[in-house]
Amino acid sequence: EIAKQTKGMESLVFVGMPLAVDGELYNVAAALNDGHILGFTSKSFLPNYGEFYEMRQFRQGPKKARYIMFEGQEILFGPQLLYQADSMSELIVSAEICEDVWSPVPPSIQSAREGALIIVNCSASDETIGKAGYREKLISGQSARLISGYVYANAGDGESTTDLVFGGHNIIAENGTILKVSERFTNETIYSEIDVHRLLSERRKNTTFLTSEERSLPKVTFKLGLEQT
Repeated sequence: EIAKQTKGMESLVFVGMPLAVDGELYNVAAALNDGHILGFTSKSFLPNYGEFYEMRQFRQGPKKARYIMFEGQEILFGPQLLYQADSMSELIVSAEICEDVWSPVPPSIQSAREGALIIVNCSASDETIGKAGYREKLISGQSARLISGYVYANAGDGESTTDLVFGGHNIIAENGTILKVSERFTNETIYSEIDVHRLLSERRKNTTFLTSEERSLPKVTFKLGLEQT
């Protein structure tokens, strides 16, 4: 239903959701564009410590992507899917989910090495003392390490069905700089601009940013119009 509402919209939309595949339940981010579901990015790392018990509901995502049948269509399902704009080949977007970015080797590392300039994260990171500051440093640092834009959308007030508290801590970062951050516990929507060509230039200059010699990640095209400003 959400995918249908994107028909004719100049946007790439990511929605976090549970997905049943072959009798197992997975935590995924669905990519939507122009009325279609382009792919389901699966979560690679499931937290099962402290207040988290994700393994009670979900299975760890597959190591490699494959096609599955969903609503009568073949759709890519797996980690590190790449979404490339049809009107701007340099613009490649990839997604990871919540705990993925907290892991020692986030999936976004390989995505960036294969061309992803924008990383998005559908997250449900709860609030504990001191966590907000650490979260901002984490997202800022990951955008710096990958020389990328990083768009982090967190669960907000009213989205918890347990004793956890979510603050809607949304963050947009570019190459180590936080461009926008939302006020917590207000369910605020934030916007910003990311300079894709600047990021490309920085990657070219950085001799330690090594692109992957073997391109193995699947790539899906999405529609996006260009405007002169």
